[in-house]
Amino acid sequence: MFSIRSTVTSTTVVSQERKYVVFIEFLNHLNPELWKTNINANITFADDDIRQLCQRFRQPQDKTVQAFREFVDNGPLPDGLKAMCCAINTLVVFTADCERAFSCMNDTLTATGNTQAVDTLSSLIFLSVCGLWTANI
Repeated sequence: MFSIRSTVTSTTVVSQERKYVVFIEFLNHLNPELWKTNINANITFADDDIRQLCQRFRQPQDKTVQAFREFVDNGPLPDGLKAMCCAINTLVVFTADCERAFSCMNDTLTATGNTQAVDTLSSLIFLSVCGLWTANI
């Protein structure tokens, strides 16, 4: 039997909004301008949040957390944190970017393109959408 009622409830929407807000808070830990002034007093500042980001972006947790601690203490972005920042920078902000990526994927996945490895295709699509990556993040 069909129903005309929506299965999305207000608690589901609130839950999704809360997850989004928490995710943005995690990302804000990577921006020194948004840190509280007394973070040096807390040696484990944002460790759990960085671990959550590592799970989401499939990054090595221990290496990334250690690199984040170096970043908090010393300032410049260490190599261990660059992969996480690169993954975050690939997040699509606008729908047009999504459409452009799908269009590029359709252009790349041709009869000859299907014979390439998934990593190669992924890299080609990434380059087409984002351009060349430079050492300055």
